Amino acid sequence: MRTRTLSNEIPMIVKRSFSEDDNDDQIIIICFHPNNQIEDMKKQLNQMNHHVVFHTELELCITFIQSIKNEKILLVIFDSYVCELVSHIDIFQQVHSIFIFYTKIEDFKYLFHEQLNIIGVYHRLDFFYSAHEEQINLIAKQFFQWTFYDQTNFSKRDLSKQSSDFLWMQLFHDAISYFPHDDQAKEDMMNIFRLYADEKSYQSKDAIQWYLNNSFLRKLITKSLQRKDIDQLYQLRYFLVDLIENLTRERHTENFVIHQQIKLSKHELNHFKQKQGQIISMNGFLLVKKDTVLPQRSHLIDVHLEIKCNLKEYQNKNEVLFDLNTTFQLENIEENDQTILIQLTVVNYGQMIKEKYLTNTRRQIENLSIPIIFSQLMCDMNEWNEARKYLQYLLIHSNEQDLPWIEYFIGQTFYEIGQWNEARLCYDRAIKSNKINFQDSALIVSAIGKVLYSQGKYEEAYDFHQQALEIREEYYEHFQVDIAINVDNISDILIDQKKFDQALEYQKRAMSICKEYYQSNHTYIALLLYRTGYILYQQEIIEEALNLNQQEQALTIMKNLRSSSHPDVLYALINISHIRYG
Repeated sequence: MRTRTLSNEIPMIVKRSFSEDDNDDQIIIICFHPNNQIEDMKKQLNQMNHHVVFHTELELCITFIQSIKNEKILLVIFDSYVCELVSHIDIFQQVHSIFIFYTKIEDFKYLFHEQLNIIGVYHRLDFFYSAHEEQINLIAKQFFQWTFYDQTNFSKRDLSKQSSDFLWMQLFHDAISYFPHDDQAKEDMMNIFRLYADEKSYQSKDAIQWYLNNSFLRKLITKSLQRKDIDQLYQLRYFLVDLIENLTRERHTENFVIHQQIKLSKHELNHFKQKQGQIISMNGFLLVKKDTVLPQRSHLIDVHLEIKCNLKEYQNKNEVLFDLNTTFQLENIEENDQTILIQLTVVNYGQMIKEKYLTNTRRQIENLSIPIIFSQLMCDMNEWNEARKYLQYLLIHSNEQDLPWIEYFIGQTFYEIGQWNEARLCYDRAIKSNKINFQDSALIVSAIGKVLYSQGKYEEAYDFHQQALEIREEYYEHFQVDIAINVDNISDILIDQKKFDQALEYQKRAMSICKEYYQSNHTYIALLLYRTGYILYQQEIIEEALNLNQQEQALTIMKNLRSSSHPDVLYALINISHIRYG
């Protein structure tokens, strides 16, 4: 039987019309089509969004959907496989938007399911592409862009290996002010301002009014923050520092309540309901305007937002601007037949969580500056390219104390993308610095060991890891987690040398240390569980391997603390598949 292709059915070319405000980093299009003969559709979808994934096997498609934590999923499924939506409804409920395509017009029929967000059913490609573009536009131009954080018992948790947009915004708020507020920074800003305004009239004390009065500037900053565009944010550093400092000075202790009408999709409203009690922040500066007129869209829900705060109300009584590190607690959601009310209260949790994160991170390396810790957070978030750009800007303005750590983390960005020679050069420059304490040098020595290991030089790698272990055992007896990391690195070498009995003993030592230091929901414990399971699998102790992995629990830990695309999450999925299916 010949499989029908779509190449002759495209009546139009759909071009992106939403580049000004898009946020496609937060959108994943998943297309499930077992025959994979849809080349023209692939081309069109890739024009709409840079993150498009095609699956030909249902189980792999489901596994990938389950691994996605934060991004909005747009799922394309063909008519022959619609029954799979219902049979796996618990999985497909998390999909933001479902598009069903019929390849034969004679089979076309409308489908609806109250538990699935089916956007539409299509048999014409022009309607299908237009619906996709409209949905991506809707997501990209959503009035609010929130990030949630579960603050439960945060004071008792080790936050040093957590990575999230919430922490990114809290640290960026402080890190940007470490760049010099000098003539060069101002000139970089003016080069942007000249595009739309009389830059000569700008004064630092007027930053708030400039932000409020210039929609181009607001959009540019919002887009740059949401995309974490380091190049653009660096060019705007002078203005961002002015704006933050002005907002800080405007704070006072008078309490008042702000009201705002917003529109949310049913999917987004459900997300808010699931996060009641948690803290949230805006991915940028939050501007609340009184009597805002929003476009009428039948598929969006009118929501009344109530914010209790003690921030200054500005001269323009219709506008209130919140700093980008402002955090809110999602107190309550009330619903009746007429209205939906979301109640938020400004809280200080953001500052407290940031300070806890800094304290936990400095237990590993003392006296790290906030800009260096911010670069480490970006590395933990798998943002290697943006982290390297940021570090290279830091390099321009670095002091002697930060210089070796800038080299070290630039090396990390090279190492994680497989450029091991470049990484080694950075590590060598860092280790030669006289600004690093001997005990802290263990981190760089261990990093060189990892480069050698990746290059297959196991004996040399073993020597470097042993050297790092000796330093740590001498200086950091009270801080055993670093010893656990070293022991785990040595175990990896022994695994590749097929010395599984010795490797298992090292893994058990590392696990013992980590369980004493960390709570059970730490990423490193999850990784150790997977690796121990892998060793047992290699020793053909299959039943114990499957049990010890505690696969679902460990994967849940990863997904809660890492982005869905982080290598640790992908490693976990691969390892589970390897143990289960060989």
